[in-house]
Amino acid sequence: MSAPAKDSSLRIVALLCAAEVLSMTGFSTYPALLAPLREAWGMSGAEAGFIGGVFFAGYMAAVPLLSTLTDRIDARHVYFLSTLLSIAGTLGFGLFAQGVASGALFQALAGAGLA
Repeated sequence: MSAPAKDSSLRIVALLCAAEVLSMTGFSTYPALLAPLREAWGMSGAEAGFIGGVFFAGYMAAVPLLSTLTDRIDARHVYFLSTLLSIAGTLGFGLFAQGVASGALFQALAGAGLA
């Protein structure tokens, strides 16, 4: 492999690694903010746990669909769609969530994006 091609390959790998790390940041947002959110929203422990669990329920619901899509559609497009779901869930949670119901909805979207 020539030097320019190798540099280009390294840049692409670095860009993809950065994209993967950034797309995973939403995974840790809710646990990191759990204490202030419990106080602000007046949540019980069960409600707080429910929101955390809904993230993984969204993930489990999306895995069969998204993994099947990779057999029919280019995996890069599925990855991009997943990233958009994760962005929508994370931004929606940060900007619009006002309680357990809306928080759970946005966490489910973020979980689906992780799939």
